[in-house]
Amino acid sequence: MAKVKICGLKTPQMVDVAIDAGASMIGLVHFVPSPRHVAITTMRELVAHVNHRAQTVAVVVNPTDDEILALSHISFDFIQIHKLPSLARLNQLKML
Repeated sequence: MAKVKICGLKTPQMVDVAIDAGASMIGLVHFVPSPRHVAITTMRELVAHVNHRAQTVAVVVNPTDDEILALSHISFDFIQIHKLPSLARLNQLKML
């Protein structure tokens, strides 16, 4: 069976609709230029609201060390990273 991830959710109501519709993963975007951006504090609240009804994914673009550390303190199931400048940067992030 396919897994479906719905990204760009910003409110508990949006999360509930996605889960009720059958989403198996909830993606929360932390990228300031995006209209789907969610602050770290809001991400924490939304992950708590999911309450294990679906898997959670933090979606970030070329994150800083501080962003990865902040996300690591939230119970995300996955962190999806876009646009890393190099494999070396990925290895740096793995060491955090």
